[in-house]
This record gives sequence, C-alpha cells and structure tokens, in this order.
Amino acid sequence: QIIVKTGESFTAPASDGLTRPDGNTGSYFKWRDSNGKLYAPGDNVPADVTRLTAQFDSDTYTVTIITEGGGTASASYAKAVFGTEIILTATPDTGYHFKMWQVESPAGLVITNGRFTMPDNNVEVKAIFKDISKEQFTLAPGGTYYFDLSGESIPGTANDALPDSTMHYVPFT
Repeated sequence: QIIVKTGESFTAPASDGLTRPDGNTGSYFKWRDSNGKLYAPGDNVPADVTRLTAQFDSDTYTVTIITEGGGTASASYAKAVFGTEIILTATPDTGYHFKMWQVESPAGLVITNGRFTMPDNNVEVKAIFKDISKEQFTLAPGGTYYFDLSGESIPGTANDALPDSTMHYVPFT
C-alpha cells in the first residue's frame, strides 16, 4: 500500500515483490491509472491520480495506414509491441502506381523496402499513389525518346508491313 498526501504528485513505485503471473521475467511492468495512462517505476505521477493498478502486459502501439491517390495499403499488424518488424503492402488501383511511403508520425521513423521496426510510439504512415492514366510528356523537336512498354497493352492495330509511299508519320499527343 502506498500512502500519498492528498493533492501531491508522487513517484511510481518499483515492482519489488510483485511477480509476473506467467513467470516471464521480461521488463514489461508498468502502473496503469484509472484513465489508462501507463507509468514506469520511477515516473512522476500527477496529483490527480488516485489509483494505480499493476500492469504486466507489454505496451502495444497502433499502426495506422492512410492513403493518398488510388490504391489500398495495409500493415502486417494493426497493433504491435516495441521491436516488432512491420511489413507494409501497397496495391495500386488501375491507372495508378505506388509512389512511396511517407511517415506522418513519429518523426525519425525510417521505412526501408516497405519495412520498419515498431518504435515505442503509435505510428501513422501514408501510402502515396500517383495517377498515371494521363501521363504527359513534352517532346523536343528532333529528340529521341525511348519508352519501355513491355507488359503494357496499347490499343491499336498491329502493322508489320514495310513503310512505303502510302504510309506517313502521324505525331501522337
């Protein structure tokens, strides 16, 4: 039992003498107040807190994925503990391609190859999709341009005839 003078803040006590129910000795111990806020042993607890409950579960944090443009995105876990590898997946809609992941929070989080390690904070990541249905190019007169169209479907009629005087160049727009 902890006795605290009414109206004063106090230090969250150590977990001495308390045993984790499942016998795991991991450092998952915290105190939870009646509003759900967690305090580690040694943390300052505000004066308005009147009750603490021993919390033996590891903290879980939320992964929120938002999208910009046409597509869907997801994370391998919606909630995870610190240190968990999170794998992100992005699927563009027709006419879009996946451009990039953008970290909204926390600052400093790094995503590499669609993966990151869960920090001890909630995470919000944005999947950005780019509309490619109306790609535009500015062609300089006399310039040479190469486009890799492998795997693309281009409407039209295939013509393997050799050019002759009946054929002429028609610029495209």
